[in-house]
Amino acid sequence: MDKNPVENISFSVPNSFELILSKGDSLYRLNIFPPGGILGSWSKDYTEITLKESPTVNFSKEIVTKKAVSRTRSKSTKEKESINATDLKKADFIKSQVIEEDNTDNDQTKKTSNSSAIIKWVLIIVGIIILYLLLRNCSANRNAEYYYNRGVDNVGSREFEKAEKDFGRAIDLDNSIVKPYIDRGEMYLNNEEYQKAKNDLDQATLLDPKSWYAFYLRGLANMNMATSKYSRLNDSAIKDFSSSIELNPSSENGKSFYQRGKVYQFTDNDEFCSDYYQACEYKTLDACRIVDESCYPKTGFMPYNKHFGPGIFGGRNSYTIDNQLGEEDVVVSLIKIPSERRVRAQFIRKGEKLVIDNIPNGKYKIRLFSGNNWSNSLKMKDLITKGGFLNDVLFKEIVGYDELYNGSEPTLVLNVKDGNTESEKITESEFFN
Repeated sequence: MDKNPVENISFSVPNSFELILSKGDSLYRLNIFPPGGILGSWSKDYTEITLKESPTVNFSKEIVTKKAVSRTRSKSTKEKESINATDLKKADFIKSQVIEEDNTDNDQTKKTSNSSAIIKWVLIIVGIIILYLLLRNCSANRNAEYYYNRGVDNVGSREFEKAEKDFGRAIDLDNSIVKPYIDRGEMYLNNEEYQKAKNDLDQATLLDPKSWYAFYLRGLANMNMATSKYSRLNDSAIKDFSSSIELNPSSENGKSFYQRGKVYQFTDNDEFCSDYYQACEYKTLDACRIVDESCYPKTGFMPYNKHFGPGIFGGRNSYTIDNQLGEEDVVVSLIKIPSERRVRAQFIRKGEKLVIDNIPNGKYKIRLFSGNNWSNSLKMKDLITKGGFLNDVLFKEIVGYDELYNGSEPTLVLNVKDGNTESEKITESEFFN
């Protein structure tokens, strides 16, 4: 039937039922019909199977077998006797199988027993065929998706060897799908098998160049294989994280910003803070802690010593800048008049205040550079000075000046609504000149 799907086999018990085994395009079918086949009908009254007529088996196509060809035309006497003996045995067997109808109780019992036995064997055969077909169908349904899903389940159960085999089977069945490569690569990463992970993720990025997660994972593999800050694998990791961010810059991909920041920091690249700020905004891992420790200047920090010099100390005066109401951080530049020398330029976090002390006597004006997300690597417009805010940038100067003599201690409170302190915008060049 595998070679001839249109053929069928029928098993007919006269006046009782008929079984037909056939095959469609891929699955076997076993149908049971009333007496007379598909056009017949079931009797409302139960009829006991008496087998007055022997069951018949029909094949829709004649089965031809080859007859044994004798090398000699004549047979020996012993061969003929053997054939005759066989024929006699067949005749005796057929005779023994014929059920003669009579009215005795013993004969009726034999009929019932014989019918029950036949039904029993028919049911056993039907059960075996159904079981075979079910197993065959289950095996056919084990496609690449089946093995991939089972691999995922095995990873969740920490059955990593089984998961590896299942992902491999899925790939063998269909090497054009990307999911088994990504999940197996991630499993290798978690098990610190970085080269194996990279091999799988190389294939994943080839199959799906728009998979931001595959680039992120490969970035991790390259990052972990780098043995020093001079390794080329650091550059490969940065490229992978950058590709991942380009494909998906949302909070879902905050880890790419975080991990790229780690590579920048590991290789002494000042750009790491920008990535940590973004990762902190996305609430990714411990990015905010790193920002506070390594990127976000403390109040009192002097970011422009190279540009303005270390400052002037030696007086008895002090000046308090209160930024507790501020929504931005600020760099305060205290400039002496008329020499235009900067006595101090210091950083003040929002929500805090700073006392600038040891200020010499004289007249002073105040310029402010405010914003959010400070970056030590950001270059200003002169392309020389480093350090500045990435967001909400504003330069301004307080209108007027203050005179400090003999222990003066004035206070300037920023961002007071309806306050009497006025300011005007200035340019970046005016702030740094």
